[in-house]
Amino acid sequence: MRLFRKADGPLRRRALAWLMIAGVAFGLRLLAAWITGAFSHPQLYEYDEIARSLLAGRGFTYIFHGIPYHSFEAPLYPWICAAVYALTGGSTGVLLVVQMVAQAATAVLIAMIGERLFNRSAGIASGLLVACHPGLIVCASLKAHALTFDALCFSIVLWQFLKLQDDRTLRQSLWTGLAVG
Repeated sequence: MRLFRKADGPLRRRALAWLMIAGVAFGLRLLAAWITGAFSHPQLYEYDEIARSLLAGRGFTYIFHGIPYHSFEAPLYPWICAAVYALTGGSTGVLLVVQMVAQAATAVLIAMIGERLFNRSAGIASGLLVACHPGLIVCASLKAHALTFDALCFSIVLWQFLKLQDDRTLRQSLWTGLAVG
C-alpha cells in the first residue's frame, strides 16, 4: 500500500520535507554521539540519579556530597529516564536515542509552526535551523538532560494554541489544555 497517492502532491511534498528535516536532525545527533563516544559515557546530571533512585524504591531523591536530597525537580524527565532504564536495564545509550527522536520531532514541529505562521519555505528553513543548531545537537546527543523534552513540550503547546485559533471546539480546547498542563 502506498503512503500517498499521486493526487496528493502538496501533501506528499510536505510529508517528504518533514521526513527530511527529521532525518537530518536525527542523523546529526547520532553522528555527534558516535564521534564523541557519548553512547558509552554521556554527561549525566541529577536526573539520572533520581531515575535510578525511583527504580530502587527510594523515591524522588538524589545524593550530593553524601547528603540525600528530596528533589523539587520537574518530574517528567526523571520519569522518562526511569522508564527507559526499566525497559533497557539502565542503558544511557538508549536514553540518548530517545532524546534524539524527541529532538527530531521538535525540529519537525517547529517546521510545521513556521509554515503555519509564514509559509512553507520559512517552515522548512526554521525546521532545518533547529535540526542543525549546535547547542541542541550537543544537548541531545552528549548529555542526559531535560532540555530536549522541554523544547518539545514548549513546541507542542505553541502548536496546540495555533490549532485552537482555527478550531475553537471543545475537543481542541481539551487538547490545548492537556498540552499546557
